[in-house]
Amino acid sequence: MLLSVFRHNFAEASHARDSSATSRFFKLFPAIGWEAEGLDAYATFVVELVRARSPTTLKSNFGFIGEFDAPDFIPTASSPLYYITSLTSLFESIAMIVDQHQPVVDKYYGHDKMKNVVLRLLEEADRVTEALINRWEEDRSIQRKVKLFWLRISIIDFCGSFQKCPITHQFPCFHQIPDANLKMLL
Repeated sequence: MLLSVFRHNFAEASHARDSSATSRFFKLFPAIGWEAEGLDAYATFVVELVRARSPTTLKSNFGFIGEFDAPDFIPTASSPLYYITSLTSLFESIAMIVDQHQPVVDKYYGHDKMKNVVLRLLEEADRVTEALINRWEEDRSIQRKVKLFWLRISIIDFCGSFQKCPITHQFPCFHQIPDANLKMLL
């Protein structure tokens, strides 16, 4: 009964971003003998912080927001910097949370208790990273480009084209196979 009240109040405080109430309930969990549950609630809280700052939640449909060097610079998915900026932002958020929150966790829950929280943060990082990679592959048509490359190589091998390329002066000449013909074969 008391545990459910603490969980409920902690969740309400964390959703409201009430740092004093969140901190108060966070510190009280071990005092009532519910250390594991307190760390679990806390891990959920910090994962939500990362999720709120996650690159997959950025509203970037309007192009570049601000100047390139400005802290509010957010490239769109069509920008060559979007995915690297998103991953950097994700890992910086996690590093900042661990750096700022580990002393508090160590003080109230004990040394090495932060590793359970970090494991949850890493699971969230894996989820966001996988989503970014999937979006990058879709946006950049990576699968189609790889397939086109290997098809071009296969056609050259099959046709035995040993003409010297007028552009690169190398063997074989990749430029002699029109992309339009290859696209029809796909």
